[in-house]
Amino acid sequence: MIIADSQLALSDDDFKKLGGLVGADLPASFILHYKFSNGGYPEENHVKGEESDFSFQGFFPIRYGQQTVETIHADILEWGVVDKFIPFGFDDGGNVFYISLEPCFAGNVLLLTADSHDVFKVCNSFDFFLNALEFRDA
Repeated sequence: MIIADSQLALSDDDFKKLGGLVGADLPASFILHYKFSNGGYPEENHVKGEESDFSFQGFFPIRYGQQTVETIHADILEWGVVDKFIPFGFDDGGNVFYISLEPCFAGNVLLLTADSHDVFKVCNSFDFFLNALEFRDA
């Protein structure tokens, strides 16, 4: 996967800090991905979910950017929609992809809509999400 505009590399302390913020261990595939690329825009612009397809624009950086995982996490907490989650990406409409840490959906990737705060299941894991990314012409 080629990702443009990735931010500076992350340290192990950055991952520990994020784990403390969300109150859970981070999935191994999430850590591996973010060690490779701290945010950015992949060539792949769609994800083939388990039941539906979703547009995808990019990954939030954990650090070193204006809209980081931490700032998006704080914004979504204010909405009062979800409690335990790791936001990691967005589509062209400002909707947020996140990894659920709630017991009933632990590890699932969900999509939170920016306008109505509806939640849709995308797939069972971050690893599945990465493997389901694909490029599509407009």
